[in-house]
Amino acid sequence: MKKLGEELALLSEPPFVSIDRMLVKYLEDEWGERNRWVLIAAALCNLAVREGHTFLDLGQVPHLGSTTIRSWPAIDEWKHMLGGCTAVREEGTENCTPLVLVNKTKLYLDKYYQYESRLADRIKSLCSEPDLTEGDVVERAVANRFFVITGGPGTGKTTIALRYLDRLLDRWTEKRPPRFAAVAPTGKAAARLAESMSSGVRRLSFDSEREKALLSIPNLTIHRLLGALPNRSTFRHHKGGPIRYDALVVDESSMIDLPLMSKLLDALPTSCRLLFLGDKDQLTSVDVGSVLGDILAASLQPDSPLSPLVERLQKTYRFSEDSGIYAACQAARVGDVGTFQNILEKGLDDFSFIETPIESSKIPTEALRLGYGQWESLYQCSTVDDALAKLNRFVTLIATRKGPEGSEAFNRKLASHIRERLKMDPMGTDPVSASPIIVLENDYELELYNGDLGLVWQADDGSLAAYFVAANGATRRFRLSEMPSFEPAHALTIHKSQGSEFDEISCIFPGKSNRQITRELVYTAFSRAKKRVTVFSSTKTLTDAVANQAARATRLAVLLA
Repeated sequence: MKKLGEELALLSEPPFVSIDRMLVKYLEDEWGERNRWVLIAAALCNLAVREGHTFLDLGQVPHLGSTTIRSWPAIDEWKHMLGGCTAVREEGTENCTPLVLVNKTKLYLDKYYQYESRLADRIKSLCSEPDLTEGDVVERAVANRFFVITGGPGTGKTTIALRYLDRLLDRWTEKRPPRFAAVAPTGKAAARLAESMSSGVRRLSFDSEREKALLSIPNLTIHRLLGALPNRSTFRHHKGGPIRYDALVVDESSMIDLPLMSKLLDALPTSCRLLFLGDKDQLTSVDVGSVLGDILAASLQPDSPLSPLVERLQKTYRFSEDSGIYAACQAARVGDVGTFQNILEKGLDDFSFIETPIESSKIPTEALRLGYGQWESLYQCSTVDDALAKLNRFVTLIATRKGPEGSEAFNRKLASHIRERLKMDPMGTDPVSASPIIVLENDYELELYNGDLGLVWQADDGSLAAYFVAANGATRRFRLSEMPSFEPAHALTIHKSQGSEFDEISCIFPGKSNRQITRELVYTAFSRAKKRVTVFSSTKTLTDAVANQAARATRLAVLLA
């Protein structure tokens, strides 16, 4: 018991936080739980969820950084302990408990067990009887209530989505007008989807009436579609009060976490059609689960009903075959370390690698110079509209937010340099004209959303304001005092860049390898660029990252297969 007491004491130290200790206290006070191993397992379940997993695998000895929990019970011991625990039920039993045990080894928090089970049931009900399983991808998508299109940037996902909506309009027979919507998980992704669909409509040369119909389809965040309620995790629309739409196109599906995806499908009316668009090789959702990846994994199983409902796009229309960006993305995507290292060593016209020392934790001077060059090009613009038009020409992407190599440190250093150039106090904190900014929270009244990129600009009277480009191309102006929370965006984290595209990017990865740098992170960073990538890191960090595939413990693929 002395060793067990030592293990329980770990709960007072990182990575455990107050909510883990609150769960332990809840199990002690409300469920009378006294078994310390069960309490530790519950706290580890909470930790697993924060790390993106849906359950804790009791068959694996947990590692907490450099600390390994000693004397971890064997599966037979867990079976004995959990069998007499009132706070745990086995899958298939009726009683309601905070913890659920599945297949003797998988311990869930009940909430996430419910999300995963309900989502699997809903997807299976949508694809239980595939109607058309071969032939043209648009015809197959239209013929079925559920369909998935996956592929990298520039592979034509939006074009297929527009042809899908066009075909649905052709076949609409109801007397009332159809209700279609295109949705995305973040405001930035929804705005990007609106831009892509608008340019796609004009590129595909529809007649004026059809063009008007397609451009009138709303582009929404999922939260707005479902009716987000202030300070609550529930929505206005749910299973008992579904949304009123006939078809949804869901973009950036890889970014949607398990709870949100479960709530979205719960709120669908039985007649609603669903088309998912996404890139499975990008980073998974910030929160729990890997829904798109699990759906695609299940579709590869023999005789899976999902198999004919998935189209994997391979051909890129953005890059030529000799593009360094494309080659680096492909090598990172499949984990081809040898090819990736060759690209780093030889370099290509649109892809440059600048080696940084492994032991270095400083932001490279050349990276700061590139960032300063972007700010200077914005500052020299004669109007804010000209500057906004250049905003997506370049950005610096960084693997981490905190630390000496993080995006916060980069933004501070570059802002200080800019202030010196303008003969201002280098330690000042007020925004500087022509500085990019990123919104950090949703404001539905102002229609500004987490992830929106804008620009601080100085008017002729000397006042500063924030400017953004609306989905229709109009310039929007806001007083800084009315803005939701925002921060400088000379550099973004790679996670924050998802859903965005830039002509050129500069990427900074740590000089020293770590397990948080994965092939998905590298691929996501490189695939944000359309014309040029410059990478700062060590060869070892990047090759280790390409060999390191992110994995999340979920059962959704098994449930769907």
